[in-house]
Amino acid sequence: MHTPTVKALASLDPIADREAFGDKAVLLARAIGLGLAVPPGSALSRATGEEMRGEARRASVREALGAIEASEGAQLGAGLCVSVRASGDQSAPGSMPTILDVGATRSALDALTERLGERGAALDARLRFLRGVSRARGASGRSAVRGARSTTLAPSIAELEKEIAGLEVQLGIGDGDALSELWLALEVVAAHGAPMIVQAMRFGTSRKGLSGAGTASSRHPITGEPVVFGEIAWDKQGEDVSLGRGAGVSLRRASAGRRGDESLEARSPVLLSELADILARTERALGHVVDVEIAIEAEQLSVLQLRATVLTPRAEVRTLVDRAEEGAITREYALAQVRIESLVRVGRIELVSEDALPGGAESVLGRGLGASPGAASGHVVIDVEEAVRR
Repeated sequence: MHTPTVKALASLDPIADREAFGDKAVLLARAIGLGLAVPPGSALSRATGEEMRGEARRASVREALGAIEASEGAQLGAGLCVSVRASGDQSAPGSMPTILDVGATRSALDALTERLGERGAALDARLRFLRGVSRARGASGRSAVRGARSTTLAPSIAELEKEIAGLEVQLGIGDGDALSELWLALEVVAAHGAPMIVQAMRFGTSRKGLSGAGTASSRHPITGEPVVFGEIAWDKQGEDVSLGRGAGVSLRRASAGRRGDESLEARSPVLLSELADILARTERALGHVVDVEIAIEAEQLSVLQLRATVLTPRAEVRTLVDRAEEGAITREYALAQVRIESLVRVGRIELVSEDALPGGAESVLGRGLGASPGAASGHVVIDVEEAVRR
């Protein structure tokens, strides 16, 4: 049976379509199946990328784009932008190219200003598209643009416009229409040989309400504690977080320290509760701890990507124990999943607080000043004569 080369994310089979359309695409299909707020999009197979110049392939992409436009109620280049991402192996996030804000043409700036609430945010979208093309070309052996700013937003409209003009000249990109810039983005990303995803953008840079981008996990990756773990970068997009430019703050107030008032919990407890529900449902459905890339545009939360969380051995064991006690898996299955090296690292003595002792503070035999972090093993002697004898 012939496999279509372009399919809506919602129609992907997470098992049968994985090889043709990639990990990212099929995980998004799972997220859609769980009812998560995933922006509409389509997956393009490797074959589509290799033959993007063929009219039949372009017709398939135009059809997929039409479905996105219908779902969003806007046209590409008239308030709608899309991202073009490689849908490669999830084991190496960030290693494959992404081009954001495709459709942020010069002629689209007025419509984007209306959507985002500020001219600077619209210009930032144009600049991100150009930078994305530059990075993707550089990663595939072509000359990258020199002198591009490392900051997320230039300090003024004039500087944004100046950098945009310079990049357009260096990249050979003029004031093209939205569709031609989409073909450019697809061809540049396709040069890396992976399947692709075309998906409606969600702008964490919107000025029309609480907006930002970040990542969240269903558990603490070090301890395995079932709490929302991650960070949010306000007025940023996802690439700022992945490239370390986001100045992110913890999602929960208690973990944010002095920046507690900037946490998602402080700014929107409702959104934090919504995110917690998303993470819990996803972990139960997939059977493992997940990282979720999120975007908030004007108070609306969307899920952009899913991936498995990298856990410490302690967190792995804690998660398996919790899932077995909840009845999600059997004890036998949980034991079979524990690696020997995890047991070796987890099976150490750990110090606990007085309140956690069975007898409370009254059962404490002695107190001392901690000289270094960590724990030790051995015998404790509380009798003087026995200590002298030893």
